[in-house]
Amino acid sequence: MNNKVEKSLKQKTGIKVISGLNNFNQSNVLKIAKAAKRANCTFIDIAAAPKLVENVKKEISDLPICVSAIKPELFVDCVKVGADLIEIGNFDSLYNQGYKISFKDILYLVKKTRSLLPNTLLSVTIPYLLPLNMQLELAFRLETLKVDIIQTEGKLISSKYIDSNSKIENILPTLASTYLLANNVSLPIICASGLSLNTASIPFQLNASGIGIGTAISKLKSEEEMYEILNKIYLKVNNQILVKF
Repeated sequence: MNNKVEKSLKQKTGIKVISGLNNFNQSNVLKIAKAAKRANCTFIDIAAAPKLVENVKKEISDLPICVSAIKPELFVDCVKVGADLIEIGNFDSLYNQGYKISFKDILYLVKKTRSLLPNTLLSVTIPYLLPLNMQLELAFRLETLKVDIIQTEGKLISSKYIDSNSKIENILPTLASTYLLANNVSLPIICASGLSLNTASIPFQLNASGIGIGTAISKLKSEEEMYEILNKIYLKVNNQILVKF
């Protein structure tokens, strides 16, 4: 496992910054990556496009890069040009297109990915559409398939409702999944979907190893605005400030 990623997850202070599975805008992704680096976030999660990986790596060589996709073959060239991690997931951006993914789909994708890249650090998102008991069963299966990290998700919430004052009610599904998995599975759990500055530290109180931040910065225009939010989240996470709710 990448040393920076491994250390942060073991310390339960991991912060993954998500630029978006379908975000191929190089300028925007570079702004997000630079802001993430400045804010000392653990790693960035970008679309599985080799040129995008190359450009981010060129600009910020020491920020670990994860690429997300639902087609395992897309990972191979990204790893060749420097991606440190791969992720089957970030499905929420696809749900509005009518895309759904099943228990069996996940198992197939993991096995296919491992046949192509047996040793690359692999994260897998567990679909929130699965009942909690099925999510737990899937997590147990993933433990046996050489998966390194599990990510939770919740129902997609419009970014206009995600700001520094967003309430805990918006993220209850991903929190429920996080609590269940983090206290029953040996793999590190990253909690994502709808987290804001106001709620960023809550998953760690549920035994999460890390969080994913995406929607909270997705509508910000400048690197400085992104940095300010990410830096506040970093400070909150590393100080483990208890959120009153």
